[in-house]
Amino acid sequence: MLLELPEGPIFHLRIEGGSYALDQWQTARNLVPTTGLWPVIVNSSGMEGFLFADLQREEALPQLIRQAQDLQALDVLAKRLHRSSEYVKVKSSEQASVAVFSATDPSAYLPWIERIRGVWPDIVDPEDSDPHDYLLPEELLQIPKGEETVTLCLLPIEQSWEVPLCLQFGGWNECPLPAEHSSVHLSWQQRYGAEIVCMSGDIIECIVTSPPTTQQEARTLALEQFAYCSDIVHQGVGSLEELAARLLRNQTWYFWWD
Repeated sequence: MLLELPEGPIFHLRIEGGSYALDQWQTARNLVPTTGLWPVIVNSSGMEGFLFADLQREEALPQLIRQAQDLQALDVLAKRLHRSSEYVKVKSSEQASVAVFSATDPSAYLPWIERIRGVWPDIVDPEDSDPHDYLLPEELLQIPKGEETVTLCLLPIEQSWEVPLCLQFGGWNECPLPAEHSSVHLSWQQRYGAEIVCMSGDIIECIVTSPPTTQQEARTLALEQFAYCSDIVHQGVGSLEELAARLLRNQTWYFWWD
């Protein structure tokens, strides 16, 4: 049963960071069927007010959830992929089709993708990749400078993909709208077992129970993640192939919007 939302931030607990925070998140995650509260780790005491400024009250959530469910995740990503062409200095009139995400060669649909394809890195062995080696691994689980704890927040929802809707996260710069976030995370939860664990004002981190296990699966996911959050390529790993290599068998995902 969902608890009635009080004014301001809902239940939040200050806890130790690092692996202890992840253990506490997992404990709270296992109790969601009983509590009706989804846990999210926030890495700064000053962030709760920012994240919860637009917190949706319980009675508004069903309509927002239906709106997200009505969206098709690949349609959302295809539209965002089309807009991404300007960041590789290409003016493309071609609308991205959802077929691009299942193509062996996406550049056959959108030639400009070749500019960010890159090459599969030799340092990443597809048969022996470290499942926790990705960009800034578990960044939000670390204790922020000048603080001794992180915050475990409990939201009045029971599904990970509903978190952006509950917090009304997004809609600024290139960050997706809340319903777009939730549509995409619903799809990834169903296909990869991805669940939102950590958030800040511009970051989402997930734990993944069924990551890609082949290079082609990882490449498909890399293109989806680039469409969702192009900064992880443009200001992160540098190419789609590098991103795909790091997603292979990886159990943590990281997203950041400038």
